[in-house]
Amino acid sequence: SLQRARALNPMVDITSEVKAVDDLPDSYFADFDIVCATGLKQEQLERINNICRDNNKKFLCGDVWGMFGYMFADLVDHEYSEEIVQHKAVKRGPDDNEKNARETVSITVKRRAIYVPLQNALSADWTKPELRSRLRRGDPS
Repeated sequence: SLQRARALNPMVDITSEVKAVDDLPDSYFADFDIVCATGLKQEQLERINNICRDNNKKFLCGDVWGMFGYMFADLVDHEYSEEIVQHKAVKRGPDDNEKNARETVSITVKRRAIYVPLQNALSADWTKPELRSRLRRGDPS
């Protein structure tokens, strides 16, 4: 529910739309930083995704049917930081009994991910070996 979503982070302004998506003008979606869509037809999802891309907005969609579901993310051009933990050998003094002492060092690396629109993802041939490795299957149990 909207109330529960708002409770997750009171610093974020979350809104919900009850009007039919087809009745909303393209300009409606440009006012948001992220658009999340569920329970819509493929054509509606593609339309919203294209509008979001044109306005450089992030788009998330998904749906669930019993134990099966999907989610799609189009974050357009997404930059993020990743903390990588490395273990480095540390030299000890001559009277230290530890031979191979290691020190943990955290390094922050900046990364960038380029996403594709929903239409491209749906039209891709996922049986090709180079694309098949990108699929992620979740365990429904």
